[in-house]
Amino acid sequence: DHPDVATMRNNIGNVYYDQGRSAEALEAYDETLRIQRAALGEDHPGVATTLDNIGIVYMNQGRYAEALEAYEECLRIERAALGDDHPETVTTRNNIRNAKTLWKRLFVVPILRCFYVCGVTR
Repeated sequence: DHPDVATMRNNIGNVYYDQGRSAEALEAYDETLRIQRAALGEDHPGVATTLDNIGIVYMNQGRYAEALEAYEECLRIERAALGDDHPETVTTRNNIRNAKTLWKRLFVVPILRCFYVCGVTR
C-alpha cells in the first residue's frame, strides 16, 4: 500500500472520531498504522502521529492503560526523530502525564481507599 492511502485512512479516522464513532476511528487508525509501518518504517514521524491519534481515542474512551501504551511508543519515535524539545514531543509527554494522572485517579486511588477502609495493611 502507498503512504497516500495511509494519509486518506488517517483522515477518514479523524472524521469518524469527530463524529463520535470511536470504534470506526480506531479501525481506520489501525489500518493507517499498518500501511505506514510497511511503507515508511517503524520509526517514521507519521507513525508517531497515528499512535497519538489512537491514544486520543483511547483517552476519550477511558482506556487509559491503552492510551498510555500508544503515547509511550509515540514518544519513543518523536524523541528519536524530532528531539526532546520539539513541540510534538512536549505535547506527547503532557498526554502521558494526563493518562497516568487519570488512570491513578480512577483506578489506583479507589483501590487504595478500599484497602484503607477495609483495614488491609499488606
